[in-house]
Amino acid sequence: MNPDQPQWVLGLAGNDRGIRAALVQTDGARIAALGPGAGRAWSRAEARQLAIGGAAAAELAETAAAALATALCARSDAPLPVLAGLEINTAVAPDARIIAEILGLPVVWDFRSADRALGGAGRPLAPAFLHALARWRATPLPVAFLHLGRLATLCHADPAGADPGAGQTLAALDAGPGPGMLPPRATGDATGNVVKEIVQMARDAGFRARMPPRHITAAELAGLGAALAGLGAADAAATLHALVADCVADALGLLPARPAELLLTGPGRRDAPLRRALAGSLPVPVRSIEDAGLDDGWLTAASLAHLAVRIRRGLPTSFAATTGVAAAVGGGQIARPAPAPPA
Repeated sequence: MNPDQPQWVLGLAGNDRGIRAALVQTDGARIAALGPGAGRAWSRAEARQLAIGGAAAAELAETAAAALATALCARSDAPLPVLAGLEINTAVAPDARIIAEILGLPVVWDFRSADRALGGAGRPLAPAFLHALARWRATPLPVAFLHLGRLATLCHADPAGADPGAGQTLAALDAGPGPGMLPPRATGDATGNVVKEIVQMARDAGFRARMPPRHITAAELAGLGAALAGLGAADAAATLHALVADCVADALGLLPARPAELLLTGPGRRDAPLRRALAGSLPVPVRSIEDAGLDDGWLTAASLAHLAVRIRRGLPTSFAATTGVAAAVGGGQIARPAPAPPA
């Protein structure tokens, strides 16, 4: 098969909450088709084992990832994948070589080290995939993706540009704090009062003066976190929603062009009061990724599949406008299964 033609590729993504798998048909530049995805959460016993670490934790992650991938491929109508992309961020990372042997596929891993070695932040890596996704959706105008986790991270993608690294096709920045900063007791409650002094604290924060790409550290948000923690649950939620919307509105003005729409991803997309705050503050339509016909739980795994093909083809996966890297770079390592013995 011609490696320059779209091929079915597997992505495996995970963290301390669970793992996801997805199939994508891509040549690393364009997405030809989106396949199904699958996922599983860790049980309490598995989560404890992963937190302890050690060889048993690594084996757990390896076995679970391979089993999920095998089950997904077995129920999919798509041809078997020819490559896999892997990133599972648990206390002990699984061994890509073992997963390659179990699946019988080359596995691309370590997506971030080359970027960091050239001065990049090592994140976000999704923009190259989001650009391909925007082109696949055949949207003629720029679109912005807003990931709502502990940070609110904004990515601009212009589908009019064929090369994600050219001109102003891509841009990314941390807009500011995200809903993940809320204390657990405050989640989903926004019936309180907005404390304007805390919103002003975010406006005065040093990160607001930095142009894209900017990457906010935990230390830069420590003061905001402490101020929110001192509020009641309802006031904390209302205040954080207001300052997230304020930071995102400011960050939109730093993008190369106004997007036609803003698509919400990440756990915070489910926060209805936050969505209302964003819709009321931003000059563009705000929708969740599901409203665009896509599955948020599938995105990270699908992006790893797409990036794996780019790395195998020697194409960059991060850019000066997304991670701050000194030169567009792909990097990555490829673990290959042992060749089959001769018949």
